[in-house]
Amino acid sequence: MLDIKRMRFPIDVILVCIRWYAAYPLSYRHLEEIMEERGVCVDHSSINRRAIRFLPLLEAVFRKHKRPVGKSWRMDETYIKVKGVWKYLYRAVDKEGQTVDFLLTAKRDTAAARRFFEKANPLTSLPDDIERTSKLAAALDGPTLLVGHSYGGVVITGAGHVPNVVGLVYVAAFAPDEGETPGGIFALREPPPGAAIIRPDESGFLWLDPDQFHANFCQDLDATEALVMALTQKPIAARCFDDKSGPPAWKVKPSWYQVSANDRMIPPETERWFVERMKPKKTITLQAGHASLASHATDIVALIEEAAASFT
Repeated sequence: MLDIKRMRFPIDVILVCIRWYAAYPLSYRHLEEIMEERGVCVDHSSINRRAIRFLPLLEAVFRKHKRPVGKSWRMDETYIKVKGVWKYLYRAVDKEGQTVDFLLTAKRDTAAARRFFEKANPLTSLPDDIERTSKLAAALDGPTLLVGHSYGGVVITGAGHVPNVVGLVYVAAFAPDEGETPGGIFALREPPPGAAIIRPDESGFLWLDPDQFHANFCQDLDATEALVMALTQKPIAARCFDDKSGPPAWKVKPSWYQVSANDRMIPPETERWFVERMKPKKTITLQAGHASLASHATDIVALIEEAAASFT
């Protein structure tokens, strides 16, 4: 229940600001300016306080109604009128008839709509994720560099065999050898602190406890950024940690690796072990937590650009 007593601004205005902040890369000052353009005078500090206060409550409500979606879906097409203009509505619909995602376009393009729906990894199994990433990589023109963070490292290790993939960049990521699993790699050492915040749901998907997300996943980000990451996390199927990796692409293609010295999700010792056997073209170590791509974005971008430049 949202307590709206003693609020200086209408609740609908505050909720719109919070939604925009969570969905788009906007600062509170950006939101203040956007609302001012719409004739609403709202201070950025007020948006900040309300976001910290309401986001956990909203997340608790939304989580009750969230259903994991697997790879089983179909696409349908409808022609509808939106504000007097006819447009094409594409929907990705699951086996129960529920809308998973949608796309509204002025022109008819079923192939583009399907590509849109296939962008994200389903996180339902390692084979599913490798297949999806491989198809996306193969559809790109020219040399392609794959970048993987965390579990994404397992995915690019398998998808890296696509012919036009020329290299791999691992960002605080798993880099398994053939036959290894993320779960088995975890078992090589004492579980990292972050393992204690993993919460399974009734559908077999794993979440990170939002209350402990900041301290374990992204301790070097501010509280608000961490809260947004915690509330927008995508669950992963538990079986992904038991699926065996195939022949690793890092054995036949050049790789780059970033170690997070303060990682609480993958032990830094494990990341250094990956580096020792992979022998990447370049390794950098950052004083960062697991979400180094957010807390040290400049360093990560520089590593990726350096890797890409080696193929030009």
